[in-house]
Amino acid sequence: MSSFNAVFPLAADKFDAARSFAKELNGPRRQQLEDLERRCGVEREIWTIQEMPDGGRVILVLFDGDVEKTYSELASADDDFTAWYRAQVLELGGPDLTTDDQPASEVIFEWNAS
Repeated sequence: MSSFNAVFPLAADKFDAARSFAKELNGPRRQQLEDLERRCGVEREIWTIQEMPDGGRVILVLFDGDVEKTYSELASADDDFTAWYRAQVLELGGPDLTTDDQPASEVIFEWNAS
């Protein structure tokens, strides 16, 4: 299993919008999110907001079998939900998911009990 993690800036006035986006994904759009995650091969996803003096950060961690496939699917899917999802991410200050050219992260340490 591969993983991808990244940190994206989050303006202080976007904290509530980020929380609302997460609630929407955990609520009325849950099934659509699960369909997207399955298509992308994502097995687990974690978002964390870290409040900082200059605003905040969204810390994203994805666990899946193929991170490149995930970003390719996010960039190319033309269904309404994925378009809405990409727009929400962009509105929050995240990356433009219409391109599969995403920032690279280097895992320099990982520990697993198994």
